[in-house]
Amino acid sequence: MEKQVIVFKLNDYEFMADIMDVVEIVNYREPTYVPNAPSFVSGIIENRGVIVPIIDLKKRFNLKDFSNPSTDKKIAIIQVDSIMAGLVVDDITEIIVIDSEEIKDVPDIVKEIDKKYIIGSLEYKDRLILVFNLREVLSKEEKEMLKEIG
Repeated sequence: MEKQVIVFKLNDYEFMADIMDVVEIVNYREPTYVPNAPSFVSGIIENRGVIVPIIDLKKRFNLKDFSNPSTDKKIAIIQVDSIMAGLVVDDITEIIVIDSEEIKDVPDIVKEIDKKYIIGSLEYKDRLILVFNLREVLSKEEKEMLKEIG
């Protein structure tokens, strides 16, 4: 079955997520700090009149930040279930159409990121793109906490 996905970068990794879960892509802007938020929540921004909690995926995945401060990061605003959140990514590289039957298991070489966040991989134009599981990025308790923030 074909579906459209959005491809984004974190360090040297490329990830994809179903475009139907992505509401909008916005240029990065510094979020407003929120006391007592989980460590991976950078804060909040207002987007089109809606308060959106911002999740730093590198902190969430315990990745070192190799990005250049002058690089234009992006925020992918997602809607999963009843939660809206912004995901900080290094770049949005492209939107592609894939056949979901082409998705394979996650290679063992991908050890840096907890496998519950990654549900598969795709060989695409001589690149390995990891299939990001948006539904697992937050635990049930974290989703409840974000509802209170947003």
